[in-house]
Amino acid sequence: MTKPDSLRMTFTRLTGIALLLVGVFVSLSSAQTVNTRVAGTVKDSTGAVVPGVALKLIDVGTREEKAGLTNDEGYFVFTDVRAGTYIVTAERAGFKKAQVQNVVVHVDTPATLNIDLEAGGITETVSVQASDTQSLINTEDAKLSKTIDLKQVQDLPLNGRNPINLAGMQAGVNTNGSVRTSSINGMRGSFSNITWDGIDINDNLVRTDSLFGTAGQSVAGVAEFSLTTQNGGPDDGLGIAQVKLTTPRGTKSFHGQGYDFYRNSRFDANTFFNNATRDPLTGLALPKPGLIQHQYGFNVGGPLALPRFGEGGASLMEKKKLFFYFFYEGVRTTSEDTRLRT
Repeated sequence: MTKPDSLRMTFTRLTGIALLLVGVFVSLSSAQTVNTRVAGTVKDSTGAVVPGVALKLIDVGTREEKAGLTNDEGYFVFTDVRAGTYIVTAERAGFKKAQVQNVVVHVDTPATLNIDLEAGGITETVSVQASDTQSLINTEDAKLSKTIDLKQVQDLPLNGRNPINLAGMQAGVNTNGSVRTSSINGMRGSFSNITWDGIDINDNLVRTDSLFGTAGQSVAGVAEFSLTTQNGGPDDGLGIAQVKLTTPRGTKSFHGQGYDFYRNSRFDANTFFNNATRDPLTGLALPKPGLIQHQYGFNVGGPLALPRFGEGGASLMEKKKLFFYFFYEGVRTTSEDTRLRT
């Protein structure tokens, strides 16, 4: 091999390594977490910690399981947990099996459980609700945040069906007449960061609006979101205020809906200024502007059925380990506006 060829190969390798390092750095710097952790302590009836307890974290929607074990201090932790509802079980010889139902995990909000084991046979099960064991106060970090959960997103009235508008109701958010241009704790709009499943959806061309995402968020596409107004963690990316949205996900059973939200100006009152302004020719108040709007769509989710080849029997198989969620929403608006010119 000649010397120029050797130099060329060395340069190529160094270039490839440099590009790889840049790619890793960019992915690490831009990655933002929406998952969280479930942690806690297992004790016996006397208040002493119990090491070596086998725990399981079971997703109610998908039945996916995570396994864990308490350490010498009776402490356990499950990392990278998605928002949802879970069951936690704890087992150890000499104690009854403990089962904690309805453990609710919110986006980017650590959940803390304190589990008590009763002496007895492991074949016996003591079932309790998470409300008896789950801490209501976040003691894992210093974030000042609020979660807008699925029920609030779906049940609260939303003109335009944009869930981010609910952030305008939170403490520290001054809407100034528009949720989009809100000031969060007195900060500029460029000090906020909006992500959807960890992906940046800010308007990065004009970073002036605190609560404006470019991805077209809707009720059908957002399961819940959190608003952090202070003390964001190092894994939150740029921005002091953080808005983190998550997408609904498929479960072990099929579910879906179709909808059409209809607005018509026939049911609206005229505006104050139209009533106060008189047409100089007729002397009548200005008529109210017309509006006809349809927001329609559908969503569906469930286990993904895969084709089955060469095995006979059913042509599709469902392992219920892979799930899907799909939604579509369209908006059709016909509107008028009133103008008076002299």
